[in-house]
Amino acid sequence: MAAATGLPGGSDAIVSVSGLTKTYPGDRKGHGGVLAVDAVDLAVRRGELVVLLGPSGCGKTTLLRCIAGLEQPAQGEIRINGRTVYSSRDRVFVAPEHRHIGMMFQSYALWPHMTVFQNVAYPLASLGGLGKDEVRARVAGVLERLGVAGLDHRYPGELSGGQQQRVALARALVGSPSVMLFDEPLSNIDAKVRRRLRRELRELKAQADFSGIYVTHDQEEAMELADTLARSTNIPPRCTWPSSSAKSTAYRAGWKRSPATARPFPRRWAACPWPACMRAPGRATRDG
Repeated sequence: MAAATGLPGGSDAIVSVSGLTKTYPGDRKGHGGVLAVDAVDLAVRRGELVVLLGPSGCGKTTLLRCIAGLEQPAQGEIRINGRTVYSSRDRVFVAPEHRHIGMMFQSYALWPHMTVFQNVAYPLASLGGLGKDEVRARVAGVLERLGVAGLDHRYPGELSGGQQQRVALARALVGSPSVMLFDEPLSNIDAKVRRRLRRELRELKAQADFSGIYVTHDQEEAMELADTLARSTNIPPRCTWPSSSAKSTAYRAGWKRSPATARPFPRRWAACPWPACMRAPGRATRDG
């Protein structure tokens, strides 16, 4: 992922990433190193869902994991709610459990030996000062809101894929985080269920009013969910957005950001899945 400019955080930015760089070392001889994230700037405003769209291997998940604190970058700065959680210059690194964010993984990462209740209640332990009654009330409330009330005594292996997805989302939301991170959470679900869950996720965001970053390689999913789209320029040139008016003044390279004004998904693109977009001449608009 290359550098991006034109993304000032501003006073209403709840997440601000500046000059973030992450490298993975090679072998002992220094061969095979990977520059996964290259001087990236990104801002997420309050109440905004930013979708990072790009092909596998372009650095989307690495950027997300750096923001979550699961990876330590080499350079740059990350601020969440006005608080610096990582700074290479000031040598600051705040542990993930102290960043007050929620994260939903592609694999859901539910503990198989714990019940639904135990999985969802787990993040509340880091908050401290909560009695058992309040923990039960919070867990019951978020499970009911997501339509999985009554499953609290089951184990993940006894749930369907859609139920596991809801439980994972409940665990991410139970601590009332101000920022949510989504790492392709719908990629393991069949197409029909995925469409329904996308609608439900938009409705849930409107209710909970959280800010978030959502990673996907699915263009249709990105256009439906995003308040703001950020795409990797590693996407082939023909995979640009249906309308040039859907783009703000972008950036010179790397991630490009644009308001998702082309919603609902345009009819002429509805039957154009990702591989077809790369092949079909004349469907893409001028990039810039």
